[in-house]
Amino acid sequence: MKMKQFISSQVNRNKKYMVQILGKMLNNKKQVHDALKNIYGLKTYQIKDFCNNLNIGFDCRISDLSQLYVIKLLRLVEKKNILVETSLKKDIHFNIRRLIEIKSHRGLKFIRKRSLLKK
Repeated sequence: MKMKQFISSQVNRNKKYMVQILGKMLNNKKQVHDALKNIYGLKTYQIKDFCNNLNIGFDCRISDLSQLYVIKLLRLVEKKNILVETSLKKDIHFNIRRLIEIKSHRGLKFIRKRSLLKK
């Protein structure tokens, strides 16, 4: 993965910088562990583990993080081979499609559930 495409800073109307990590805009006012919960695929245990590895306190806010810590966080996610955001969604979609193709019980159950939701 290229780090540059996952990290960017954007200016909102209030002239405050918001950090974009893995395609998600994180609010500067939120604490780190609360903001990281918005990233699809990161759970509470993993976030606590990341904060402990990077020595980030739970009272630390996104605005307090330097770009070095953001890069370290991304490297840690990459090192642990955690699927997040679009890669996780693609993987789930592929697994569902595979279950439907082999006509397993779980695949057929998913088709029934999907057809009930459409009605």
